[in-house]
Amino acid sequence: MSILAERAGVDYLGVSNVEEGIAVRSAGVKLPVLVMMPGLKEEAREIVRYNLTPAITNLKQALALNEEAVKKSKTVSVQINVDTGMGRSGVPKVEIISFCQKLQNYDALKVEGIFSHLSSAHLRGKAHDNYTERQISSFTEILVELKKKNMRPEICHISASDAFIWFEESYFTMVRLGELVYGHNSALNQQFDINIKPAMTVKSRIIEIREVEAGTFIGYGRTYRTRDRARIALLPLGYAGGLDYRLSSKGEVIVRGQRASVVGEINMMETMIDVTGIKGVSPGDEVIILGEELTADEMAGWADLYACGIIVSFSDLQHIYTDNEAL
Repeated sequence: MSILAERAGVDYLGVSNVEEGIAVRSAGVKLPVLVMMPGLKEEAREIVRYNLTPAITNLKQALALNEEAVKKSKTVSVQINVDTGMGRSGVPKVEIISFCQKLQNYDALKVEGIFSHLSSAHLRGKAHDNYTERQISSFTEILVELKKKNMRPEICHISASDAFIWFEESYFTMVRLGELVYGHNSALNQQFDINIKPAMTVKSRIIEIREVEAGTFIGYGRTYRTRDRARIALLPLGYAGGLDYRLSSKGEVIVRGQRASVVGEINMMETMIDVTGIKGVSPGDEVIILGEELTADEMAGWADLYACGIIVSFSDLQHIYTDNEAL
């Protein structure tokens, strides 16, 4: 995905942790890579070695990075994570000016950006919207104060996928589009008539088909029993491969352009589907688990999850197909 993003002209990549950043660099990607999760001082060596941009939240982390950069005769670009109301991580708003002033003492660090996270942009309602607007205003106030003191970084961002749709005032100089790039905000797409094609498709194949009689139990725990004679197909994909266990007897997949229900409990490595009534199905047939006709939003609804949780669960699979044109 990161390689295709680079080819498509994306300016910047974001990852959760240093390990992911190393994987991106190991794939040959040259784009700037922001590590958004707060880091440990012990990770300074890898950050400098792989030319990653860490999110800075404390001075101990900054000191470790500066010392490692000096040791390697390098300059490390960093971005400051400021807390505007998420309450998860980041420099408190009341400390941000002092924090930025202290960072100026670290000659091997270049503060290229500042960012924050919105806690409620994905939720609708007056109270949620008001809170999001207050967070955006708080971030704006920080930028104004930093500019007065000639310390405002070039890159400023607070918007992720949902804020990009609902709050235009959140754009600043960069936006972080993750879930939206994958094309799985279908409700928002309908609301705003945004035509987004999913950039990720998860596929598997049928490895076996069995004819079973009415009243046959399917899978562990005997949680599903056929009402009539049925054709049950086996997929070599289970919860160890990202297919959420909570989709047991609730989920659907697409076979030969038609929907087939998941039946019984999803196993660690295998899943059963009912292909009764779908003509011509045979072992080797392709099965779409996630794609343009079956979105993460829909899957999340069956399992009572957020769509991003569905997407992330499949992120390391080898049978993901990423559409370059969709990017």
